[in-house]
Amino acid sequence: MERKLLTLVGATILISIGVGVTSDDSFTCCMGGWKALRQVILCDAPCCLGYAEKFIQSPFLTPAIFCEKSPTFENHMKKVKESWFRSPYRRQTDSKKTAQREPEINFLKSQRENF
Repeated sequence: MERKLLTLVGATILISIGVGVTSDDSFTCCMGGWKALRQVILCDAPCCLGYAEKFIQSPFLTPAIFCEKSPTFENHMKKVKESWFRSPYRRQTDSKKTAQREPEINFLKSQRENF
């Protein structure tokens, strides 16, 4: 009897959780892949950032449209990352900076221990 009651309560909880769950399968842009092929539109949104829209026109086929990763975007992201690593605002971790701040670090440690 107790097992049946626990099963019933568990099933009720699972069903009530399932009713309140919603999924979001919408999207705002198309990544790499086909957008349109013949009269079928696979993705009606614009291409995502870093992707370029390409058209293929074969001699005896209808045109196909797809999103392709843009090589200029990859170069842009590499430049952004390189500039970040050379940035003066980035935290310095080399040994010279640490050696210069050693007295300050020791003072702060002693203050923390005394507190």
